[in-house]
Amino acid sequence: MIGHLEAHGPSRSRMAATAIAIALAISLPLAITAAAGKPALRLNASASSGYYPDGSVNIAAVVTPSGPGARISVGTATIHWLGGDQIVALTRAPGSAANAVRASVSVPAGQPLGLVGVDVSVTVGTTVLTKSITARIVADPTP
Repeated sequence: MIGHLEAHGPSRSRMAATAIAIALAISLPLAITAAAGKPALRLNASASSGYYPDGSVNIAAVVTPSGPGARISVGTATIHWLGGDQIVALTRAPGSAANAVRASVSVPAGQPLGLVGVDVSVTVGTTVLTKSITARIVADPTP
């Protein structure tokens, strides 16, 4: 019997089972994605090192995945300096994507070297995304 099946190819039931397995393998991920809706928005934020004295810290924020649903309407960063918190607006650079904002903030006089906490917040539609990051204040290498 086995020799007979091998000579004539797979049975109809085996072909049907294979077709069903292939259809599920293709459609199941699509169904899961559709049921889950849009992918969750994620905030990526970073801060550069800032020189003291006379330096600045650059803060950048990007919402992923990009697309029409990731347009940032409002963005702020709160920098926790030794002398008190400073809130700055994050803005879109001319010609940049709608999902990216940034700001440059001067290092205040008297700020010690080391890490400074930065809280970044952006609004996308009705969703507020936040992330806490750090900036490093380093000595200016030029005299």
